Amino acid sequence: MSANILLAAAPATASAAIERALTGAGHRLHVRRNAREALMVTDTVALDLVLVDVRLPPDPGPVAAIGPRAGCAVVALAAADTEELAMRFVEDGADDFLIAPFTRAHLAARVRMALRRSRPVPRVMTVGGITVDLAARRAACDGRALSLSRLEFDFLAFLAGRAGEVVSREDLVAAVWCERYSGHDRVIDVHLSCLRRKLGESAARPRHLHTVRNVGVRLQAP
Repeated sequence: MSANILLAAAPATASAAIERALTGAGHRLHVRRNAREALMVTDTVALDLVLVDVRLPPDPGPVAAIGPRAGCAVVALAAADTEELAMRFVEDGADDFLIAPFTRAHLAARVRMALRRSRPVPRVMTVGGITVDLAARRAACDGRALSLSRLEFDFLAFLAGRAGEVVSREDLVAAVWCERYSGHDRVIDVHLSCLRRKLGESAARPRHLHTVRNVGVRLQAP
């Protein structure tokens, strides 16, 4: 999904790598180096997401407050020595925070998550014979209620929200565990295997849940 993103950060934080990652993902990026310039962006651009450096001069607070006014998501950017400040931003209403250094894949995943949270999400999602009720945390397949663990439900809900797309392991981990992917393939495989079994299918004979080798998984209608 393409979005209008304001990156309000000091030069040391707004590295070229971050800018390349966001523009490479197809987003329209508006880079500003101080709070005054950042606030002026809202006069001409309908923003979908604000990435704000917790050390933005002279004060990042007004920029973080753009979110509630503009109806867009806000993610605080911080270094390890400013993590507590970033957490305070979240307590004050920011949607998420990122602690540098982070990988390009992790940044992309957290941006997608923030954008999805700020946009309307159907209460009930349907993919083929699968229905997922987010509010009630219930799921069914072909009319049969599924008894899912918390992680299995979160996996299914995340995949249903991106039905038809190939979802990487990095994105699954970032969405469900809210942490960086560290190569724990076996852990993910076990949860996906349990989910497949409860859906009445297998990796060898998939109906809804398909593995794309060396890439990720995709939930789709049969």
